[in-house]
Amino acid sequence: MTIQASIRDTGASSLVSDFIESGSFHWDQVSACDYGVLDGSAACALMIWPQGGTGTWATYSSVEFSWTFQVRAFLRDTNNPCAVLTRVWQIIDNIVEVVLTGSNVNTLNRRALPTAIDAPMDTFYEFSGHDFIPVTVTVQVEEET
Repeated sequence: MTIQASIRDTGASSLVSDFIESGSFHWDQVSACDYGVLDGSAACALMIWPQGGTGTWATYSSVEFSWTFQVRAFLRDTNNPCAVLTRVWQIIDNIVEVVLTGSNVNTLNRRALPTAIDAPMDTFYEFSGHDFIPVTVTVQVEEET
């Protein structure tokens, strides 16, 4: 495994840990590897995907890595537009708060910042007979090793 790949994996696993430790999400609602978290999800599931990254030499002996992750929440549609819109805003607030304050992703050598939010209210994903609305927060994670 290359250093850059291990940093990516560390960033993703740190985000997963922070979402679970925040108390807003249960361990079976968050994944960085498969859609299985949607199966049986009563309200919401989170998927975390690495989107790309770069590495540059900071000094002769240290490297700075920058990774972009998509944290995508899948909110189950309840056929109540007002309730769904309220949940969209709640999930955005939860994700942004965890990204900014999570102790696993924000360390002495690593920091995370939400850089974009996308919540298309006209897009649905069907899974196991239920419709889910995607809410995506793009997160930049930078780390120096």
